[in-house]
Amino acid sequence: MGFITKEDGTIIARQGDSGMVYIDGVDTEKNYKIYFGVRDDNGKPIGDEVYVYSNKGSEVVINVPATVSNMWVVPKGEEYIELNYGIKVCDEESGLEDTLILANCEYDTENKIIIYPKKVEGTLNG
Repeated sequence: MGFITKEDGTIIARQGDSGMVYIDGVDTEKNYKIYFGVRDDNGKPIGDEVYVYSNKGSEVVINVPATVSNMWVVPKGEEYIELNYGIKVCDEESGLEDTLILANCEYDTENKIIIYPKKVEGTLNG
């Protein structure tokens, strides 16, 4: 179960599977709310954003449920789709928000998530 994250920050996932996104190097000064979201090439959100609180820890794990990844639909006949993801650190106290730049990405580079089609329905859709 899970997602695969490559060294360049690319995530590989399967539609309809649960997975975890690991983030380290979070500032430990505050209890940040950290969001993970997926968008298409036009910037349109695909599925719901999920979040976790950092609890002043430098490492967090965001659990992405199957209900969210099931919204990342691979068109029939396609081997996979490529979408973009982002991670945002928010300080609810001050209202400051900051999009994280991951792995070897540049500021103007998108973080890619490659989605493969589901192989079985499982309990959520059965």
